[in-house]
Amino acid sequence: MILVVEKSLPSLSLAQCKEWAAMLAPAFNIVRFYEALPVLLLTDSNSFRDAQQPLLECEWNCVVCPDISASKSAPAHGSLRGSVGIAAPLDLFAGKSGYEPSLQLVREAVTTLSPVLVSTAGDLPPDVDVRHAAEVFGQLRQV
Repeated sequence: MILVVEKSLPSLSLAQCKEWAAMLAPAFNIVRFYEALPVLLLTDSNSFRDAQQPLLECEWNCVVCPDISASKSAPAHGSLRGSVGIAAPLDLFAGKSGYEPSLQLVREAVTTLSPVLVSTAGDLPPDVDVRHAAEVFGQLRQV
């Protein structure tokens, strides 16, 4: 798997999204040639929320994997012609209590989108409690 990480996005029209997808297509084709999975990881949930509709309507030759943490509900699938993933909010791993709303958001996104990949929105902090992380991963596997 090769991650192409976009930390923030401007507000994009459908035409701009198509142009961006066309520019990334050669890189994704190279990744696929070497039998790896190209993933477009969108780590800023606010900019994804603002550009969601054109992004999901565009044809991608990769897995589009947005951070869903700023959404109040799961993103709409739209007419996405490629594969979709989700990046689980990092606050799932922040502490023992209070992660149920984020876990519920992941559950809704899985039900709505049927993602082919579930990742995190970034690297886990080094001070994450390993037992808590294992518990969260167990919950995500059950989804």
